[in-house]
Amino acid sequence: MNIRYCMTVFVFTFATIGSVCSAETTQNKVKDEEVRIIPEDLYRYAKEQGCSQVLDFYREREGIREPPYVYGVLSASTQGADNDFSSAFWCERPERGDKKYVLLLKLDGRQWPGGCPNVIEDQDFAGGLSVIRNLNEPLAWYWNMKDRKRFGKPGQKTLGPGIQSIYDGTGVRYYCYQGTWIANTFD
Repeated sequence: MNIRYCMTVFVFTFATIGSVCSAETTQNKVKDEEVRIIPEDLYRYAKEQGCSQVLDFYREREGIREPPYVYGVLSASTQGADNDFSSAFWCERPERGDKKYVLLLKLDGRQWPGGCPNVIEDQDFAGGLSVIRNLNEPLAWYWNMKDRKRFGKPGQKTLGPGIQSIYDGTGVRYYCYQGTWIANTFD
């Protein structure tokens, strides 16, 4: 065996080991990176608000069509939402230990019509999101999310936008009434 052959085998062996170690390191980096279920700007905003994306959103909801987020939530019905990056999206606070969802609104310094807070906590259901621009339903169909009591008087109606969360024909419509989020469940 000549020395040149031994050096070639030696270099090849260490190059192969180095490649394997490098590939393993790259795979570990990929494992450390969380797959994004929501767009990057919403992902970062959720982290700032102490919230995490719903990682099992699609795994737990086979056949869902709407994503767990919607852009253009503050756009008027007569204008396009192309330049409106206001949004609503689902996230969760896993440190709590329960499987409750948070509907988080990113309104870029603006306020939701009616003056409601930009967060709806402790929701049991998270479906695909959409905006209903001109929600027109009896307020009596809605319940107060704080005390779970029915809301509204006969003849009163919702007027304005609402957020709809739906999966498999079942859903919730959220409406802001005088600074309070109220909800209507349907199936």
